Amino acid sequence: MHLYGRETPALVAVVNRHRDWNILLTQHWYRIPVRTAPAELKQFRYLAFYQTGIFGAERWAVNYYAKVKRVSRKRRIELLPDEASHPRAEDLYYRVEVEELLPLPRPIPSLRLRRIVFIPSSLE
Repeated sequence: MHLYGRETPALVAVVNRHRDWNILLTQHWYRIPVRTAPAELKQFRYLAFYQTGIFGAERWAVNYYAKVKRVSRKRRIELLPDEASHPRAEDLYYRVEVEELLPLPRPIPSLRLRRIVFIPSSLE
């Protein structure tokens, strides 16, 4: 059963580093810490991406989305081997592989700034 009746489950995720954005664009995956991931993660069929203040004209809005292809578990050091000394290098993450990023027809701006991690929603 879907989370939202007949709607297509989507998860809004935060992108707050240019490196993570480049990984999304070129390698088509996003990482989510297992310890903070939504329990229903594998039910989401799409990820949408909220871009923070570092993204200039696209900041503080959901501008893009992508269809989820596969979800696997990896240690952070496997995902980002050049960050081996990171304090969470051994932590488990979900590696969410996605198809090509698509622009939303109408971006969804944040009407008020707040700290978010994930927002369950629907593609519709």
